[in-house]
Amino acid sequence: MIQRHSSAPREFSPLTTWIGIVILGSALTTTVVPPALANATAIRTSSISWPTTQMANGIIGGGAPRNYLTGVEGWGVAPFGSLGASGMEWASEWDEAHREPFYGTLQQSSITPGGLSTWTTAGLIQSQPEYSFMSTIAHRAEHNQMAWTIDLLALDEDAMAPHRFYWIANLAPGYQAIYSSPAPGQLIISDASNTHPSLVFRATTTAGTLQWAGSGIYSKPLAQGEQAPTLYVYGTNAEELRVSITLGIIDHDPCSSDTALAFAALNASAPATLWPSITECLGDALWELEARASSVLGIPLDPATPALAPGQERSLTISGLPEGVSWEHLPPDANGMAVRISATEAVVPGDYPLTFEAFTTTTTAGVLTRSQPLRSSGSLRINPAPVVSEEPEPEPEPEPEPEPEPEPEPVVDPEPEPEPVVDPTPEPEPEPEPVVDPTPTPEPGSEPEAGPESGPETGPEPGPEIEPEPVPEPVPAPDVEDEPALPAIAPGEPVVPEPTQPSPEQVTRALSEEAPSGAPVLPESPVVVEVRDVEPAGLPEQAFVPSEPVEVPLAPREPRTLLTPVALGPPEPRFAGTWLGLSLMMSLAAGGFIAALRRRRKEREE
Repeated sequence: MIQRHSSAPREFSPLTTWIGIVILGSALTTTVVPPALANATAIRTSSISWPTTQMANGIIGGGAPRNYLTGVEGWGVAPFGSLGASGMEWASEWDEAHREPFYGTLQQSSITPGGLSTWTTAGLIQSQPEYSFMSTIAHRAEHNQMAWTIDLLALDEDAMAPHRFYWIANLAPGYQAIYSSPAPGQLIISDASNTHPSLVFRATTTAGTLQWAGSGIYSKPLAQGEQAPTLYVYGTNAEELRVSITLGIIDHDPCSSDTALAFAALNASAPATLWPSITECLGDALWELEARASSVLGIPLDPATPALAPGQERSLTISGLPEGVSWEHLPPDANGMAVRISATEAVVPGDYPLTFEAFTTTTTAGVLTRSQPLRSSGSLRINPAPVVSEEPEPEPEPEPEPEPEPEPEPVVDPEPEPEPVVDPTPEPEPEPEPVVDPTPTPEPGSEPEAGPESGPETGPEPGPEIEPEPVPEPVPAPDVEDEPALPAIAPGEPVVPEPTQPSPEQVTRALSEEAPSGAPVLPESPVVVEVRDVEPAGLPEQAFVPSEPVEVPLAPREPRTLLTPVALGPPEPRFAGTWLGLSLMMSLAAGGFIAALRRRRKEREE
């Protein structure tokens, strides 16, 4: 049966008439918005870009994640072809879901690039000649959210009952939608291809039934892969109702789809806030380094991280490093990103929290574009530099202590007649000349009495050899002829010989001449020599008075140190002192023997 409508003028209730007059009056007094502003081409918040808009009709398109300040694009591309088309739907005799879209005019707007943008639009929806609706839509775009507040007013009685309000979200081509509804009015959409960001809707109504369903009719269930999820409000006869819709756009990398869904469920009703991109492809890194050291450290990358396209590179920034630590980004390896970290001695040991950020960079016609941010956290532990235990150097062998230099001997002015010093080890000298005895030589034929022969005495055992020291040459003794003559003796007086003492030179010369080459060295002590006078021949027998012994002082020997090398002569004969003593004894014995012969000869002559 075809429904027929009366052409008679319809009478409106006083309330409806008054509301219509108010709305029309307000529309007439509303400031006219320029067409360029009424159809602005872009709405940009701090993190979302809406490049296309039909502000008068409340329709926008895009929704790509993009940081307004830095220009860094997110992982996902724009998820919507168009968003926000609304109107009234009813079942007619020709169509079960006949729709009348909303067309409005821009009432007011406040557009702030990179910040909060709001605008309001209003218009009439004429579904049938006898049914009219007044619709006012307020829009709010900030950060990652977009909000719609829709107020519907039925201008006729019972106009709501046969009608359904619809609101459409057309997804972008290629969006492989996966739907879930954790609570009434909530709808979470994720892209199976991880190409687009995840979406979370939350809708409420003050009257009627609210339902997310398929496109075309409210009775069509929302199937997976549906490209145009639609919100329906129906089942009420209220003259007024308010529908509130909020949308959140969650950018994430391919490794964090599940995390994005959980985040969407928790933040479906959150107020307008800034949601950074959720990233898990870049792993956390716990680094450890010693001061005064350098090491190549890595940041792991998940295998699901998309490979770089030709012409793309991946940059890295690290924040939180202490002063004294530097780093260098190395080419990536098979496991992730490689970094060379170097720490100086000035860095303070401790734990430092770090933040890692990586971007995909593309250069096109000289323009650098950064996208696909990756973010993770980590820490750097700086340990003190190890104490280097240096092996002790081998101690040098102790140098022999230098012998103390002898104090210089005091210089003594030489005496007019210095006494010769007999060294215990005199150098060998040439054979001495024969000593001339002043006594007359015995006549031939008279043989002296043989005296006791003294054989050589055995000297002491040789001691350690003593380095020879320079000995001053002895002063030659005066000849015998220079000796003074005997004094004259008066006749009849007894002859008393005067004791005479040989001079030191004579003693020294006698010792040196008669000492054989192998004679032992005399000890360093005064030599006592007893000299006896011999009566001259032809004199009466005299009483013999021995002369007093004469002490010949020898100069004391002082220790000497050779400061310079001395060329040594041939070694002196051994037992020089012994032979010297024997020679002296033989000389004395010979003198006594000669004296005895002279005395006997004198006795014979008398």
